[in-house]
Amino acid sequence: MNAQKNIERILNEDFEGFIKLVKNDVISVCEAEDVIIATHNAKIIYDFALVIENINKPKLATALAATQNIEYMFGYALRFKNEFNISRFKETLIKSQNAEYLYKFAILYFDESYEFEDAIIATNNAEYIYKFAFSIYGENKPELEEAIIKTKDVRWIYEYYLNISFANISKLEDAIIATRNAKYITKFANFMEQMLLRMKKRLSKPKMLNIFIDLLGMLKVEQILKI
Repeated sequence: MNAQKNIERILNEDFEGFIKLVKNDVISVCEAEDVIIATHNAKIIYDFALVIENINKPKLATALAATQNIEYMFGYALRFKNEFNISRFKETLIKSQNAEYLYKFAILYFDESYEFEDAIIATNNAEYIYKFAFSIYGENKPELEEAIIKTKDVRWIYEYYLNISFANISKLEDAIIATRNAKYITKFANFMEQMLLRMKKRLSKPKMLNIFIDLLGMLKVEQILKI
C-alpha cells in the first residue's frame, strides 16, 4: 500500500520523472498502468500510452472511455487503431451525442461505420448527418434523408439536395420551400434555372424539353418564385 502511495506521489509531482522510472524498470509497466488509470485523467493516460512500450492497450482504452473525454479517445484510436477493439469506446461515444467525433470515428473505422449511423441521427445535427451520408454511403439513404429534413436546417438540406445521388428530390424541394429561407430558396431556384438553361441547349425537341421540365419539378420552382 505504501509503495503504491509513493508511486502516486512521484507521478503527481513529476510526470517525466515517473516515465523515466518506468523506462528504467524501477516501476513495472503493470504497476504504472494501475497508477495512471487511477488518476482518471485522460491526458495523463494518453501521454503515458504514447511514450511507454508494451502497454496493455485494451486496458488503457477502457480507462480512457471511463473518463468520457472524446478528444483523447479519438487521439488514442488514431494511434492504436488496430491494437484494441473499438467496442471499448462505443458505449461512451454513443452516450456523448457528440456528432463531430461520432463522424470522425465512423470515418476512422469505415468498415464498422454503419454502427454509428443511429447515434449520428440521434444528435439531430444536420451538418454531420449530411457528411455521414456523403462520406460513408455516397448516395441517398432514406433514414438519413428523413433525419436531415427533420432538422429543418436549410443549408444542409440544400447540400444534401445538391450532392447526394438518388435523393428524393421532391421531398427535399418541399423541405427547402417550407423553411421560407429567402437565401436558400433563391439559390435553389437559380440552380434549377441554370440546369434548365443548360438542358435547353441540348434538347431541341419541345416534347423532350417538356419531359425534362416535368422531371425537374419546375412547378415547384414557380411556387418558389411566388413566395
